[in-house]
Amino acid sequence: FRSVLITFLALLIATALAPVLVKVVGRAAFGILALVPAAGFAWVVSLFVNGTFGWDKPGLTATIEWMPAAHLNLEFRMDALAAIFALIILGIGALVLLYCWGYFDSAPKRLREFAGEMTCFSLAMYGLVISDNLLQMYVFWEITSVLSFMLVGYYRERASSRRAAGQALMVTTLGGLAMLVGIVLLGFDTGMWTLSELTGSGVLFDSPAGRAAGRMQAAQQAHQYYRHAHRHGDGRGHHVAHGVGDERTGEVVTNDFNQMTLDFSTEWTEHHRDGAPDLWPEA
Repeated sequence: FRSVLITFLALLIATALAPVLVKVVGRAAFGILALVPAAGFAWVVSLFVNGTFGWDKPGLTATIEWMPAAHLNLEFRMDALAAIFALIILGIGALVLLYCWGYFDSAPKRLREFAGEMTCFSLAMYGLVISDNLLQMYVFWEITSVLSFMLVGYYRERASSRRAAGQALMVTTLGGLAMLVGIVLLGFDTGMWTLSELTGSGVLFDSPAGRAAGRMQAAQQAHQYYRHAHRHGDGRGHHVAHGVGDERTGEVVTNDFNQMTLDFSTEWTEHHRDGAPDLWPEA
């Protein structure tokens, strides 16, 4: 319990103290604040060195019962994947804070706010990757959205800064709302509200919400691949036009991309690999 939350609590304390530190010691406060994520980085490295993570090891977990009726218990889990992301977040967070120490040439009042926001951003990102509860993960996502708006809009007197901050808030907030809808649909459909339950049960693609998410993801990936290939070619200077051809005659049967992807999912099922999810189930 303590080992999972110690870095989280340290970042929370650093966030609260950041404005005071900047007021007292000026820009050097960023160097002091960088010690917190740097220490967290070293701690996560020690977990890998000590063999904490493995195929047969669940990792580190912590649960604080808060609002179980609303599926809002505070549930944290650090497995190998979460630990890798934690290394990225804490390592880059420490480097960015050190860079701020040398980047700013003065310590105006707004720099106190910036120091707190930057440290809190590392806190929110760290909380995001170690969250096991899906609704808790969404909360941390929205915190990063608000902090992105505030950080990008640091130079409030510049129209370009305000415009970029508004764009960042709109994109991340709309994406977060779409994620919330998916979380709620999946939770009510499966009765599972944690990542560990979903990944360990194998029911993700057995539910209507899971199949819908799979269809959306497959369609998005196919569309992105098609657009990239159409614009940039195949890497050898040749532009790509997707189509189905007759091997015997060499003639093109169809190049209707939307219909092709639909047919691959519905008409060519005998060629699918064993265990492949049904992305277009019958109503």
